[in-house]
Amino acid sequence: MRSRRRLAIAAILILAAIGGWLWWNRPRPVQMAAYAPSDALIYIEIDDPPRLIASLSDTDSWGAILNGFPALKDLLRWKGLIAWTGLGRARDVVLARSQVALVVLSLETSKDREALNIRPHTALLVETHTNEGRTRRVVEELVGDLAHRVYGAPRIERRYTGEGETILWIAPKGDRQIIAAISGSLVVIGNDEATVQSCLAVKRGERASLRENARLEQMRQRVAGRDSLAFGYVSPQGLDELMRLLTTAYAVQLFDNPRVQSAAAIILPQLAEKSLQDMAWSMRTAAGKVEDRYLFALPGDLAARLKAPLAPSDDPIHSAERMLPSDTYQMTRYNYRDPNAAWDGVKSAVSSLLDPLIAPLAGRVLDAALQPYGIESPRDFLRAAGPEIVTAQLSPEDSTRILIARARDEDALRSEVRRYLGAVRRVSVEGVEVLVPLDPKRRAACFIDDYLIMGPEDHLRRCLQARATTRTLADEPSYREANSPLGRTKAQPMMVTYSLENERARGIARTLASDAFDAATTERIFAKNAYAVTETELVEDGLARRTRSAFGLLGDLIAQIISGVGG
Repeated sequence: MRSRRRLAIAAILILAAIGGWLWWNRPRPVQMAAYAPSDALIYIEIDDPPRLIASLSDTDSWGAILNGFPALKDLLRWKGLIAWTGLGRARDVVLARSQVALVVLSLETSKDREALNIRPHTALLVETHTNEGRTRRVVEELVGDLAHRVYGAPRIERRYTGEGETILWIAPKGDRQIIAAISGSLVVIGNDEATVQSCLAVKRGERASLRENARLEQMRQRVAGRDSLAFGYVSPQGLDELMRLLTTAYAVQLFDNPRVQSAAAIILPQLAEKSLQDMAWSMRTAAGKVEDRYLFALPGDLAARLKAPLAPSDDPIHSAERMLPSDTYQMTRYNYRDPNAAWDGVKSAVSSLLDPLIAPLAGRVLDAALQPYGIESPRDFLRAAGPEIVTAQLSPEDSTRILIARARDEDALRSEVRRYLGAVRRVSVEGVEVLVPLDPKRRAACFIDDYLIMGPEDHLRRCLQARATTRTLADEPSYREANSPLGRTKAQPMMVTYSLENERARGIARTLASDAFDAATTERIFAKNAYAVTETELVEDGLARRTRSAFGLLGDLIAQIISGVGG
């Protein structure tokens, strides 16, 4: 009897010891923002990478890529046990336990004849919740493999301090490098030493962390629900920097008139600084796709002042897609109750944000942005058009966009078009009269089914031929898939964009796929999910955007990081 009692007590003690060890050994989540410098321009975090991978595996396109990594399936099956016990291969334990964050501390720019080149100074922060020795082995294996993949035969340097070890993989020419610093259970991987050291200084308590930023937590609550898999934040400084780069790169492309270009160069940087406060992003999966949600916070009462002018129309009639070819590259539909009021509201809001001396120029610059579409008098044109107004780019090789507008007052709209065209020649395309201006700098136009189409003559021919042969965007299965109730949150957003993303998806697949990648199956999946859809609406304190696509923003980020490391 006594022996049984002793055995029972021993068993209880052993089980208690095992349970205590498991409890003590379990990974304790940390706030990754505590490792990020407070002056980070961009911050992205993934608190549960295995959960993210499992969710992505259930989507169509990511699933096709991840199926080529059978080891991931085994990890996902046992991730809970591996995370709690710490038992298993070192790389499996690290992945099962890790939290990850990405920070961008600065943007280095250079300009050549063709483009503005941007090199972000980034660091990947990985809290492994694992001892330093095991962490080091995994870093040497995984980061080393990446370095050999992109550099060929890198030179390896090791540095030791009281804080830990830093490993550098340097490209043969010495112009690129990957740096990995290991400090306890934290790994900091970056593309320049200053960025890595900045993050280590935060861990040592020598620099303030992003965790102290109350605004970040407020934006997290706005966009990151329980089902979100990742979260990102762009600080006011980061947004200012990004907008400055965008306006510098594209101001000249938006306007043909040199005087307007000069005015835009003055107005746009100031507008970029004052029109947006900060931005947050979150990611989830839905209906076999990746859903990205963005919130662009507007300053002061700007959103409230725009609410009435930008009110969307509840008119259910949308027919522009029946006049576009089935392989249209991109289409954006603007759906305002009163297009003219919307335009006046935007101009008024923009002027209110600028210094009084340059505010009067804002309206003229904005009006000039419509001239490439054939709109020389926005007030008169927008009074006669709508509510549906569409711009479309037919192919990725030609950035020229056409305009399709529903006629609210057809007589007034025809009068505006005649005034713009001047002298014309008339041609018939598929039974429709097309007005072609004698001035080659102006756009052709035609009216059909209560709609106006304006653009280059060859673009109009493509549209009318597609309509005549019922090979339009409306007949394209992948467009209908994107436009289905499962792919939409609301029937009438104020703006919605459909983008053909086949080539983008193929590029991401080529970057991420393993040798076991099934190209034929994946191509069929891409064909089904060819169009990404983005909806934009005005909310209480900003602009909210929701995008559903094959790989989402995360796919772009991962592919760009890998490509960037490779130069």
